[in-house]
Amino acid sequence: MKNLKTLLPSNTHLLGFGFLIGALSALNLYYLLLMIILVFFMRKHKLLKLSLLFILLGFLIVKTPRTLIKPNGYYRVLWVSEDKPFVYTIRSNSKKYHLKSNQEIEIGSVIMIETLPNLYDHARFTYGFDAHDYYKSQGINGYFNYVDFEVIKVEKSPYKVMDRLYTYVDSLPTNARYFVKSLVLGDYEFENKDTLSKLGISHLFVLSGLHIQILMTMCGYLFKPFKPKTRTVCYTVILGFYLFITKMPLSLLRAALQFLIYEYFVINDKKITRLDALSLTFMIMIILNPFYLKSIAFPLTFISSLFFILERPKPDFMSSVGTTIYIQLLILPFLSQIQSRMYPLALLFSPVIMRVFSYTLMPLAWFSLFRPIAELLEEGFKAIISLFEYINQDQIGFLIPRLSGILILIYMVLWLLIYLEESAKHKLLKGFFLILFLYMIPCIRYVKPYDQVTFLDVGQGDTTIIESKHNGCVIVIDAYGDIKGYLRNNHIVNIDYLIISHGHEDHYLKMYDVLETANVSEIIISHYEQDIEALLVDSSHKTKRVRPSEKLTCSGIEMTILGPLKDYKNANNNSLVIKLKMNDFSFLFTGDIEESAEVDLVNKYKKELGSDFLKVPHHGSITSSSSRFINHVNPIYAIISSGNTYLHPHKTILTRYLDNGIYIYQTKHSNTITVRLKYYDRKYRIRVHKDG
Repeated sequence: MKNLKTLLPSNTHLLGFGFLIGALSALNLYYLLLMIILVFFMRKHKLLKLSLLFILLGFLIVKTPRTLIKPNGYYRVLWVSEDKPFVYTIRSNSKKYHLKSNQEIEIGSVIMIETLPNLYDHARFTYGFDAHDYYKSQGINGYFNYVDFEVIKVEKSPYKVMDRLYTYVDSLPTNARYFVKSLVLGDYEFENKDTLSKLGISHLFVLSGLHIQILMTMCGYLFKPFKPKTRTVCYTVILGFYLFITKMPLSLLRAALQFLIYEYFVINDKKITRLDALSLTFMIMIILNPFYLKSIAFPLTFISSLFFILERPKPDFMSSVGTTIYIQLLILPFLSQIQSRMYPLALLFSPVIMRVFSYTLMPLAWFSLFRPIAELLEEGFKAIISLFEYINQDQIGFLIPRLSGILILIYMVLWLLIYLEESAKHKLLKGFFLILFLYMIPCIRYVKPYDQVTFLDVGQGDTTIIESKHNGCVIVIDAYGDIKGYLRNNHIVNIDYLIISHGHEDHYLKMYDVLETANVSEIIISHYEQDIEALLVDSSHKTKRVRPSEKLTCSGIEMTILGPLKDYKNANNNSLVIKLKMNDFSFLFTGDIEESAEVDLVNKYKKELGSDFLKVPHHGSITSSSSRFINHVNPIYAIISSGNTYLHPHKTILTRYLDNGIYIYQTKHSNTITVRLKYYDRKYRIRVHKDG
């Protein structure tokens, strides 16, 4: 356990660790367990009380809400992020927003918008993607969606320099452009992103801030004749400009701040370590923007930097491989949020490739900013990308479960036990338990003692996931919104039936996400469906057309097809209508049927339509939910899945259900709605992600 002294090396770091624990505890109280560990090891330390104060400080800074300054109606256009439709970043009162528009606006324009900005949505289900916090971590406070605006004037703007630079880079030869964008501008959102990710390169570059290290190394040779203080001022100016043109990504900001803090202390003859600089950088960034903690990149970049500081990897190949394995395992819980597979070959190749990138490709990428050099190196860059693609073509990726909450904390403790272990034999044994822990996480589903039906909040669309107890059966009805995120968060890798009610985008748009994320045994569509069949022409998945009265069974779940009763020559009325029975409860799924289809269903089935839960037809539109249909279904609960696009549900429809004594749940108010059914006493519990 002597390595533990390395983790708590000096007084400054203890305060940093305390601040970190407080900040994390503001997000999840499970992290207070770390405070118990810190207090135990510091029980005789003179800074114990001060560290507890820093825990409180970190907690309050993250937890205390900040007042949002109301925009004054005038906004300056900073830069454009996407083309056609355009997504502009605009600023008012030092706060940034997104403007989505089909109109081209000149950078530097001052525009007037009379409406107030919208806020991005919070997560719609547990551990789902939180757009609000994500964009807040990038300094974006809201958005305008295709609103009217007036251009008041066009001013000179330094952002035009950035715009011209990106336009110039986009005009470079294709392969040279990839390397310039990634290795100079830190932008990995391009065609070959997956190639670099599979080799374990892109995230290591982004996380380590290697761009800053190499840039400062080159500047160090250039400014070597200067005095230390003059040299540091030059570093500050260059890093400031570099952060400006790269739009200040989080990992580069961390690396730049850490470098400058260390340099300023050194030139003033103050005793400081790299770890001190990292701790101060962490506290400064959280004070500047507490939402940084909500970004996956934030823990990734700091944990990676912390490990490299503590480990001080040796230059030999085997040590580099060992270090790579350690750090890949260390950041795996956070990487699992953004990628679903781990590629073992990356552990072997990345030490070599990182050296090639650092000492060869990155300098060449900088030189490629000059067009003649870019054209000269184009074929070489093309050959390198082809080599990477060749290496990747037979790579086998292992599925990794997405970790969240307490599972991340448990994983990190297990990793720490391996790192602190001095015996190689015991390291391997503990490593085995770590891998066992990872692959036991999806098995939690097999001990779940209840059935559940989840109406996913997807905005203006439909997605329902039906899961029987002990993972016996999984059925997905329609696919829209972040269904992929839900499947990964809940470790669903096998789906028995994927049912697409009809061929409208708000019911099938994310169908391919489902097919890519899980193994789907069978796709079910209506006998009269044409649009979905055309989309599945090249699919190898088994597809079945169903007619009324057909039954589908799956681990105690029985589904009876009730409609469509004929070809209505109308996509909405041709929706599949399914009555599902599980655990003595019944659910009626109706797609987007309208009144004419409802009349036919009532005439044919009458009281057989009766169900405990009704998925309200057509998102609560006025064209559906006729009084006669509601009377025959006679549900206890009505579930409405809708957004704000078409002002669904209609007030008349809501009144109609309420007048019949039916309880209403709406996804646009309550987010995701889950009905849990207990098999032993015919009881149920309805859970909502947000009270509403």
